[in-house]
Amino acid sequence: MKNNEIIKVTCDLSNKPWLNTEEACVYTTFGADTLREARDMRKLAYHIKERKIVYKRTDLDVWLSNLEYHPLNGRIQNLNKK
Repeated sequence: MKNNEIIKVTCDLSNKPWLNTEEACVYTTFGADTLREARDMRKLAYHIKERKIVYKRTDLDVWLSNLEYHPLNGRIQNLNKK
């Protein structure tokens, strides 16, 4: 393997019931800051296991299904404004 080669690792996250933050970012295509903001606003459920934040994949699916894209302003926002 050469130093400039890119190694691509593929993992099917749809079969994992619990995702760490890095996996949740890949699964949702959102960054860690976005997930943190959704947690802080109580829009996204999370759990702490062994002092690390983890997400239930089904909770991520619910959160994603409640997002709406607005083409006029280019923003994605949560439909459930509590």
